[in-house]
Amino acid sequence: MVDKLSVREKIADQITNIAPSVIDQVVESVVMRETNKRAEAIVRVIDKLDAAEKEFRKIDKPDQIFYNDKNEVDVAVFSEGRKNERLKKTKLIERLNNAITKAIEKGDMQDVYNMAGGKDPDRDEDKGTPPSNTPE
Repeated sequence: MVDKLSVREKIADQITNIAPSVIDQVVESVVMRETNKRAEAIVRVIDKLDAAEKEFRKIDKPDQIFYNDKNEVDVAVFSEGRKNERLKKTKLIERLNNAITKAIEKGDMQDVYNMAGGKDPDRDEDKGTPPSNTPE
C-alpha cells in the first residue's frame, strides 16, 4: 500500500510542477491563434487588392481613341460611367493598400478586419447612404 501512496504523491507532485509549462502552452496557443487570424485577414485583403487591380486594368482602357497623323494617340476619351468606375476602383485600391500598410506597420488590424469581412467604412454603400454617382 505504501508503494501506491508514493506513486500517487509523485503524480500529484508532477501535476503541481507542470502548471508553468501548461500556462506557457496556453499562452503559445492563444498567440498562435491570433497570429493565424491576423495573417488570414491580411491575405484576404491582399487577394481583394489583387482582384481590384485586375479589374482596374480592364476598365482603364479609353472608350474612344483619336490618333494624329503620326499614328500616335492624340486624345483618349473616357465615358462618364467609365470615369466613375475608374475613380471608384482607384479609391478602393488606395483604401486596401492603406489598410494593409496600417496593419503591418502599426499593428492596427481594424480596417483589415472590416475589409476582409466585406465591410468598407469608406464606401458609400456601407455608410447607409446612396452612392454619389447614382440618381436619387
